[in-house]
Amino acid sequence: MGLVLVAAGSVASADLSQIETTRARFMELHPTTKMLKSSEGQVRRIYGTAFGHGENPLDAAASFKDRWSDIYGVPATQLVPTPLEEGRSHLQPIVYRQESDAYQFTGAYYSQQIDGVPVYGTRLCVLVRNEPGYPVVLASSQLKQTGDWAPGAHAPVPDRAAALAAAERFFGTPARLVDEPTWVIFAGGEDELLEPRLSMRVEAVTGRKFEGNYRRWLLLVDPQTGEILYEENRVLNCFPQGVSTAVAAVATSDISGTVSGMATEWSGADECEIEVETQLPYAQVTASNGQTVYADSNGAYVLPTGEGETVDVTSGLIGQWFTVNNQAGEDATITRETSDGETEDFVHNWSNADEQVRAQVNAYLEANIVRDFTLQFNPAYPVIATQTQFPTNVNLNDSCNAYYDYSSTNYYIASGGCNNTAFSVIVHHEYGHHLVACAGSGQGEYGEGMGDVMGVLITGDPQLARGFFQGQCSTGIRNADNSCQYLASGCSSCGSQIHACGQLISGCVWDIRENLMAEYPNGNDIISSLAINAMLLHNGTSIDEAIVIDYLTLDDDDADIGNGTPHYQEIALGFQAHDLDAPQLDFLSFSFPDGRPDKVDPDGGTTLSVRIDPNLAEVLEGSEQVWIDSGSGYQVLDLPSTGDGSYEVMFPPATCGTEVGYVFRAQTTDGSLVFNPSDWPDSFYTAYAAEDVLVAIDDDFETDQGWEVTGTSTTPWVRVVPPADGPAWKPQSDYDGSGRCYLTHAQAELDGTTILTSPPIDAGDGGTLTFAFWLAQRQNNPAQPEDGMQLFVSTDGDGSDWTLVRDWHTYANEWRTDSLTIGPEGEVPASPYLFLRFVAIDEDVDNRVKAGVDAIQMISVDCESAPCPSDLSGDGMVSVDDLLAVIAGWGGPDGDATGDGTTNVDDLLQIIGDWGSTCE
Repeated sequence: MGLVLVAAGSVASADLSQIETTRARFMELHPTTKMLKSSEGQVRRIYGTAFGHGENPLDAAASFKDRWSDIYGVPATQLVPTPLEEGRSHLQPIVYRQESDAYQFTGAYYSQQIDGVPVYGTRLCVLVRNEPGYPVVLASSQLKQTGDWAPGAHAPVPDRAAALAAAERFFGTPARLVDEPTWVIFAGGEDELLEPRLSMRVEAVTGRKFEGNYRRWLLLVDPQTGEILYEENRVLNCFPQGVSTAVAAVATSDISGTVSGMATEWSGADECEIEVETQLPYAQVTASNGQTVYADSNGAYVLPTGEGETVDVTSGLIGQWFTVNNQAGEDATITRETSDGETEDFVHNWSNADEQVRAQVNAYLEANIVRDFTLQFNPAYPVIATQTQFPTNVNLNDSCNAYYDYSSTNYYIASGGCNNTAFSVIVHHEYGHHLVACAGSGQGEYGEGMGDVMGVLITGDPQLARGFFQGQCSTGIRNADNSCQYLASGCSSCGSQIHACGQLISGCVWDIRENLMAEYPNGNDIISSLAINAMLLHNGTSIDEAIVIDYLTLDDDDADIGNGTPHYQEIALGFQAHDLDAPQLDFLSFSFPDGRPDKVDPDGGTTLSVRIDPNLAEVLEGSEQVWIDSGSGYQVLDLPSTGDGSYEVMFPPATCGTEVGYVFRAQTTDGSLVFNPSDWPDSFYTAYAAEDVLVAIDDDFETDQGWEVTGTSTTPWVRVVPPADGPAWKPQSDYDGSGRCYLTHAQAELDGTTILTSPPIDAGDGGTLTFAFWLAQRQNNPAQPEDGMQLFVSTDGDGSDWTLVRDWHTYANEWRTDSLTIGPEGEVPASPYLFLRFVAIDEDVDNRVKAGVDAIQMISVDCESAPCPSDLSGDGMVSVDDLLAVIAGWGGPDGDATGDGTTNVDDLLQIIGDWGSTCE
């Protein structure tokens, strides 16, 4: 087995407060952007309006990934560029527009890796519009929070014999490995988070295709115990259990002609349709003189020969992109002796008397049809655009099925009450699985559904495989014209089995197609482009609302799906017919002419001006409301109108110190309910109930506010933008997204002791001081007990006496947050001269520690009523007693009501102005 495998560290529960803080900060900066989360709280889509930009697609995507990876609880260093097709760029063109000969989007793909080992099933796709500014419009993700877990020491590659033994135990029969086993980290399946485990990825087969006992499975195996941690069937059954090239001018000494075949027409089995002569695109033609050529997209070929030369010319059902293999006997070929200058046309299955020959023609033709159809909408589709002679196996000795096994498609002979399965939509379905695999998505119900979708889009027939069963030419095995409803648990009302559930997405696509066809002559092209390109954004196997977001994002034309997309109505209605709701449009526009308050009067009466303007719809008069939560649930209040779309909120009383939440709601004239913020209850506006909210310090380190660096270290604290590359134990971005933070040197590790001292902070009113810090150690060379970071405070006014309040010696490859309460009952006494001192220490010979500080903020809430300076007598009312006090103190300080140190006519006027006021 080689080295003993030991996992270093463990998955401490994810720092949820930090994740939520990062998400909240992101939403604060991008209030019109939305997040779609799984039932486990993992972010699956970020979408809505643009939430990032760059100089080019790579810059835009990388900037988002580096700055906001904490949204997912994953360090940016674990997100590694990963192309969909080996040997190519991780930047994938998406949505080809024929009218401009350009791609509308670029997708940047990343996978999660820990110490170079992939985390199984993870992916992040950052979608960027190809337009000036390169806006980031979608982040599609399936990532795992693994904390500080690391795979530890392990052999360079898994033991092959152990991998084969595990496969044979699983099958119970002799097995063959498909490829060499590799290491992966298994941290749970889709929307599941388990303790990470280093695992062997083993893909193996048993049996033989022509014998009908073929099986192929992917296994993740614990290398120490042999336990199967995850299993996936790689044989995907259809039933439960390009661009034309011109033909060059023909020389008189060449042989030319066409390759065609008698192929089954339209969408049914050969029992149900007639056969018609159809050109076979890209077919291979060979000659006995060694020449090999491929026909063009119309089946026309030119075979070079010498003048006066006679050769044997052969045409088989093999071409540039596919090879058809007859599993029941010899492959169908035609050979004729032909001389230069002659025309030789080949027609396969001309007699149309042999099911097995017919199956070869059908499989070859339909495979090329589905490939060309795909490339029409994305000529750069990964793998598909370049893959040659993909195996297509027909006439397998089994009945009533067909399958894809990640290396070929496979079709059965007519038997067992079923027709030969090498026909039309069955071929489209199996190749659809290949499209899903090449896009990097999981299969399951999504793969089955998208296989059906390809047949629907190409043929226009909602029935999948009419005539699959002999004598049943009017019905298929599934139907896209259905009423399947989405179920959060159980997949769909049509069933949870993957083929039954797959009808959910085929039903949505069919209904969208019908909606579009009713409005647009090219409706089928519109939905085909969306369906094919959306595969490149899909993660996992689920069919849910994430797909709705993907379709609308690809349909959008201005980096804002909130204001609608060119075909929003048709798309939304198609999904809604199956209980998959589209994101709410911004039917109404909410604005705040005077801004929103950071505090409201605890006694009530604070006002807020609001405008509600029509955007995509008109507001229904009288429906305008504000919902205010002062700590005991929402109170619904009507919004008083001040005319012309303007309204005024008056906040009710609230206990001082309470964070008051509020949200606006209105109805449109066509009955739509609109909330602002639009993703309420996940988001809402807030303000403190307080006499005052004081910000003592709010330092993101973008400017120098007077921090001082001292100490003996040769790698001292420095205010810097963290380098975007480097090992995981060094931050690749600051905490708050502003750019800069303090680090112990920009590049090097800490050496010695370095001290970072703040300028004086006015903390006389007390409050809460919050900050972010980084403390990590170099992997495989841990810190010593004396290493770490400390926080001292001084409140004596001159920074001479210091008190230790934090002493950190735990390490993590992430930003963490902490806070200090300041005041009479807090950890630190209130002081108008508070100093902070962060001390980072690495006194060992080897430099092992990296430290950082960011986002220093202190907010205090003042709950004392403002003084009433005109009440000189202190009886709670401005009256004659206060006037007499001014007269008695004239010329001195005792009658001073204005605060200028003397009693004069200004104080007299102040008393008169406040006459009759009461003071609490």
